[in-house]
Amino acid sequence: MKRALVLAAAAAVVLASNAWVLISARRNQTDARGGAVELTERELRLPPMIGDSTAILLELKWDAYSSAPEDEKSPQWLRLPEWLNAAKLAELGFDCSWPVTNPDARDHYSSLPSALVYLVLEYEGEVWKSARPDRRSKSRLFAVDAGRDARRLREKHTDTARYIITRGVVKLFFQERDFRDETPLAQPRLRGRIETVLPHQIFVPPPHNKALLSLRRRGDRPQEQEDKEPRYAVAVSWGHDYEPWVRGVRLLPATDAGTSFHQ
Repeated sequence: MKRALVLAAAAAVVLASNAWVLISARRNQTDARGGAVELTERELRLPPMIGDSTAILLELKWDAYSSAPEDEKSPQWLRLPEWLNAAKLAELGFDCSWPVTNPDARDHYSSLPSALVYLVLEYEGEVWKSARPDRRSKSRLFAVDAGRDARRLREKHTDTARYIITRGVVKLFFQERDFRDETPLAQPRLRGRIETVLPHQIFVPPPHNKALLSLRRRGDRPQEQEDKEPRYAVAVSWGHDYEPWVRGVRLLPATDAGTSFHQ
């Protein structure tokens, strides 16, 4: 009897959890306040097929631009946009009150935890046009702003077909050396690093995944597609909870699989 009660309770928890997932998904799809943008293979990469799985999770590819010449030599993983400066970091909740010349400043700033924020990603905007050619060709989606209030960000970036509002993680970076030659700076700088955009993968459900499955079965590796024209476009909306969902997939004319839009 006791075992039956335990199993019944466990089943109830599973059912409640599944129901909550469905309710959350439906609520998220009630509107596209986070944006509704059609991205291509440049921004949503198709990973290689693993086994016989038909699940499609596209990897979101984005960039961050800085006009500082020295930043061209910085490691790509740093992603230190010029707009993510000390003032913006303080706005995002980081304690930037310690003078950077304080002997303990490095320890203080290095100890600050990352922050979960809202990020603004701009598609085919002026920031992308200003980037170096080699970076423009990899992705047309660039991080251009961040904040703690998604509604205020939308008031500032009103075009929902161009600006995506989603979640991301930002980390303060205490820069002490020049990226070009590793020489010490005259004075350290407080800069922000975008660690990740959340989610960094977007699930493509049936029937939208059919066209992508046909491409993946050809065995093309992601790096083989990086310098080629994109083969597909994906219509994605970021909803009520700023979570993405796929509205449709279409193959682009350059592919030999057709140009139908799978909705």
